[in-house]
Parts: sequence; C-alpha cells; structure tokens
Amino acid sequence: YETDPVDMVLCLNNSEQKLFKDYDSKSIVYPISALQQSKNIRFRNLQRFYVNKMLKIPEQKNVFYPSCILPYNNFTRFGYRESDEWNYNFEKEMIKLLSRINKRSIYKTYPSRNFIDRNTLVEYAEKLNNIKVISDRYDFRYVNTIGDIFILGHLPGTSTMMWFLGLDRPIIYLHTNKFRFVNQEALSVANKIFITVDIDKDNWQTDLTNLLNKPYEDLIKLWQEKKIYRDQYDEDWLIGMKMHAGKLGAKYI
Repeated sequence: YETDPVDMVLCLNNSEQKLFKDYDSKSIVYPISALQQSKNIRFRNLQRFYVNKMLKIPEQKNVFYPSCILPYNNFTRFGYRESDEWNYNFEKEMIKLLSRINKRSIYKTYPSRNFIDRNTLVEYAEKLNNIKVISDRYDFRYVNTIGDIFILGHLPGTSTMMWFLGLDRPIIYLHTNKFRFVNQEALSVANKIFITVDIDKDNWQTDLTNLLNKPYEDLIKLWQEKKIYRDQYDEDWLIGMKMHAGKLGAKYI
C-alpha cells in the first residue's frame, strides 16, 4: 500500500510496477532498477582480500549461504512465513549439509533478532568442521565478495538477491511453496534464471549435496547457460543491469 500516502513511487523493476498498478491503476509508479553499487561492485579482489583477512579465512572456493531465516518470535505472519520450529529444523539441516560438502562453506546468520537469547544454531555450527560462521552484525553487501557459489534461501523479501546478481556467480535457489508463496509465472522465471533445488521434495538434501559437490567449473557452466534468460528478464524481474537508478530517479522526480 506504499502508493496510498505519496504522489509517486520509484520501484525496482517492471513486475513491481505492475504490482502497484494492479492495486491502484491511477498511481504514478516508475521502475528505476537497483542501486548502482550492487550492479557495479568495484575493487572485488581487494574487497575479497580484506574480508578474508578480517574474518581470518584462507583463500579458496567458498559456498556462501547468507541465511534470511531467523527466529521470528511473534514478529511474523502466520501461514505466509515459516514457524520458528520449521526454521530451526531447516537451518540445522542446512548447517549439517554444508559442513559435509567438498568445498568450504560460509554460513551467515541474518542480523535481525526477535529474541534476547543468542541463536543456538550459531553455537551448533561453530562446533562443526568445514564451515565458517559469520554471526556478527556484518551487512552482506560488505562481505559478499568472498562467495563463489551462493545459496538463495528464498526470493526477496530482502535485498540479498541484488548483491548476488551483481557478482554474476552461480546462485542456487531453494524453492518451497509451503510458505513464501510464489505464483507459477514467477516460479517459471526463477527456474530459468537460477539453478533451482525444490526443498519440498523428500530427497532435497541429496539433490543439493550432489549439486554443491560438482566441480566449480561445472557449476559455472550451468550458470552461464542461464545467462540468456537473466538478460531477457532483467528489467522485468531482476535488477536492471543496463539502467541507472540515480539518473532515472532524478529524471522522474
């Protein structure tokens, strides 16, 4: 309902513009893309070197899972968001899986908190081998360059996806339709632009493990094969790589 109290809305892409227009056909809405910093990530190698040194991570290929899942307490929408029980069990399963693959894993917790107590999964993950835990309040945009393969826990919601796409490295999307409902059009697009694993299937852990254990070159090939679709859907569904948010925003204002 963002269009109600304002005269004009500047949004991310064409599909978001359509969403606003479907709610209020008279609203003035312009898609201007994502901020330039996410599309043109500068000094990537220098950023990676600095983050590795800061977090004491040796240089090697990393599978990076920046979780967007956290214990919600009562700050939630039941039926749309997962229950805290589901969140806990899923995250624990993911942590175990990541600790056993043939590449080093990085597990980053979401920085928000709805409980006073520390997330017990952090302590659990820190005891396992082959997994680096980032649990301090680091914003993902400042540590994303150390990822070589990314796991997208769910479609936005959050700004996380734009910081994936700007690096143009393999993204594995974990799809569920038990929560965070995705319509068929959006799911069709997601399957074309991402490497997708359906976590509603009984054997999703095996599918994800087999995928992550593939040689990095094979994952790069899978990712590059989908580039034609990312380019095709960029301005409608993604971050507008060829658009300039600042210039367009200034123009419309």
